[in-house]
Amino acid sequence: VAALSALAEIDDPRVRDVLQTALASDDPGVLAAAAGAIAARAVDSGRRDPTLVPALADVIERRKGPLDIEARLAAIDALGALARPTVTAPDPGQLGADVPQGKGGALDESALWRGVAAAARDGHPAIAAAV
Repeated sequence: VAALSALAEIDDPRVRDVLQTALASDDPGVLAAAAGAIAARAVDSGRRDPTLVPALADVIERRKGPLDIEARLAAIDALGALARPTVTAPDPGQLGADVPQGKGGALDESALWRGVAAAARDGHPAIAAAV
């Protein structure tokens, strides 16, 4: 189950086949983990895979037992994630903002998104053009 969750971060076309196989499992924990990985991958346009929608719908349709609620909810969440548009982090330079730095000089994504939200609130033209 942990291995399925880790697939959310792996850029490899073979991940799709592993997730497809996992969605055919009889184990509700495996189903939930696979659906969770699909939902997590759906945020990134390079990792999202709408071809898994039928398999997710099948989980919702065929898993009706009391122990299957987690798997069904995870499949519903994954379908919702696939239905939402992907979001790409804007270039901070377009916002006229300094690139927020975290530990070791790495990009502080939380601070970046707070800056994006503030720019959107203030009607920044780069944000308005992207929407």
